[in-house]
Amino acid sequence: SKIGVAVQRCMASVHAAPSEAAAVASAVQRHVANIVLRRGESVGVEDVQRLVIQQLWALDLFDAAEHYTLYLSLIHI
Repeated sequence: SKIGVAVQRCMASVHAAPSEAAAVASAVQRHVANIVLRRGESVGVEDVQRLVIQQLWALDLFDAAEHYTLYLSLIHI
């Protein structure tokens, strides 16, 4: 659920419609969960963050991926 909330906020920062933000958040959350489950091993926070960015790229949402990356750099200061 944290992934979904973060992606929705990210999409809002690039002025996406709420329905689009929710759809993208759901898709990214589902894809990341599937990848983590397939790996069958423990993953760290940075791994999940990297997967989120990769999924945004896969959806051609480069601006959103950049905003997500910038958001991550701000919370690590």
